[in-house]
Amino acid sequence: MKSIVLAPMLACALATLPAFAQTSPSSSIVIPKNTCEKPEDYPGKLASDQRLRAWQKVMETYGGCVKKYADEQRTIAEAATKAGNDAVSEYNALAAKAKEAIEKTKD
Repeated sequence: MKSIVLAPMLACALATLPAFAQTSPSSSIVIPKNTCEKPEDYPGKLASDQRLRAWQKVMETYGGCVKKYADEQRTIAEAATKAGNDAVSEYNALAAKAKEAIEKTKD
């Protein structure tokens, strides 16, 4: 009797796995934009040394800010990927256990 109940449930669960894997991310997820302050255009070779140094400093600050932003986004992406992979592994283990239980009841 148990195999009669579990078999359709397992079949439905396994049939939905490919659809589950192809689901697109939720459109409600909002990734914050880069808020780093961009430097002005390069002042040119005729600019004073003081202006060139100031521009270079702003450019270095901007580069550091962008690197920090990219590192933060990479950390979030890696954590999200790990969470998704862990959930799929948990599901696969449970499905394998259910399949094994169904096979045992067939004997």
